[in-house]
Amino acid sequence: MFAIPPPPKPSLPISDALGAALDLEISAIAREALERIGRTEDIRFSPSNNRIAIAGYAHASCFILDVVIDRRGERPVVRINDYVELRSPAGLKAPHGFDFIDEDTLVVANREGLVSLFDISGRQQGERVMTRAPKTVIGRAGLLSAIHSPGSVAVVRTGPDSAELLVCHNYKHRVSRHPLSLKGSAIRPGGGSIVIERGLLVPDGVAVSPDQRWIAVSSHLTRCVMIYDRRLRLDRNREPDGRAFGVSYPHGLRFSPDGKTLYVADAGAPILARFESADGNWAGPRDATALYRVLDEATFEKGRSNIEEGGPKGLDFDATGTVMAMTCEEQALAFFHVPELAGAAVRPR
Repeated sequence: MFAIPPPPKPSLPISDALGAALDLEISAIAREALERIGRTEDIRFSPSNNRIAIAGYAHASCFILDVVIDRRGERPVVRINDYVELRSPAGLKAPHGFDFIDEDTLVVANREGLVSLFDISGRQQGERVMTRAPKTVIGRAGLLSAIHSPGSVAVVRTGPDSAELLVCHNYKHRVSRHPLSLKGSAIRPGGGSIVIERGLLVPDGVAVSPDQRWIAVSSHLTRCVMIYDRRLRLDRNREPDGRAFGVSYPHGLRFSPDGKTLYVADAGAPILARFESADGNWAGPRDATALYRVLDEATFEKGRSNIEEGGPKGLDFDATGTVMAMTCEEQALAFFHVPELAGAAVRPR
C-alpha cells in the first residue's frame, strides 16, 4: 500500500500572477469552440508554435488551434483565428495528453484507450472537423505489459530518423518507453518497456529537459514530482534521482528552455509552482522557490468538485519560454507573460 501524505501547506507567499495574463484576440468561431470544449487536460504547442493541441476530453476529440504570437509591442499579443476538431472513433477515447513528433504528427494518450499517432496534415480550407484514423497505435509496453490508462506523453527526438515516447500509465502507476523509427513516411514502433514505476501513484504528467538528460514525472497522489537522470539506466525498481515538493496535486509540468527552471501546475489549488536548479542538475530534493496564483477565486471554486480539482491542469511554453499556455475545465485557455511572473505582487495571506 502507498502512504498518501496530507496536502502541503504553502511555505511561501503566493504571488498574484493574474496581471501577467496576456491579451487574447480570438475569432468568433474559435471562441465558440473553446466555450464548448468542456473538460480539458493537457495542452501542447507544435514545434513551430503555430498550433496548440488541447483536449476535448468529454467529447472524445482534440481541438487544434491556429496560433499567432505577435511580439511587436511591449507585451506579446496572442491571436487565435481558426481551429479544427480532430475526431477518431478508433483513436480518441478520453484523450488526456499530447505531444508532437513534428508539425504534422500528433501523439495522443487516451486515458480510456491506447496511444494513437495521427497525421494531421492535409487540412482543407474552412474544414472544422477532421475525422482521421490513427496512423499508428501503440498498445503494449513489452511482451508482458499492455498499455493501460495512458494519460500523458512526451516525445524525445533521438536522431533525424528516430524518437522515443515516454507514456504515463495513470492508473497502473508507471511510465513506459517506446522507440520509434521515423524513416520515410512510416512510423514504426519498436518494443516498449516499463522504465519507471517504484513509488509512483497516479503519474499525471511527464516532461523532458531540453538537453534530454532529465525526466520529470508528476506523482499526483504522493504530491511530489519525481525526477530521473535519463543518462543512467532506467528500470521499474529504481529510485528517483531528485524530488520536488510543495504541490498538493501536481499535474502538467514543463522545463524552461535553458533547463534551469521547472514549472508545475497544481490541479488542487489555483497555483503554478516554480522550482529552480542554478546549474541544471536536478538531483536531490528541492522545494518550490515561488508560487503564483493563476486562477481567480471564482473560477477556481467553480471547478472545485473535490480537493483534487479546480486548479490548472495543462501547461506549456512557446519555444522562447516567454509565453505560457495554461488550461483547465473552467478556463479552457489562458496565456501568461513569463518575464512578468518574477515581478508579480505578493498577495496578502
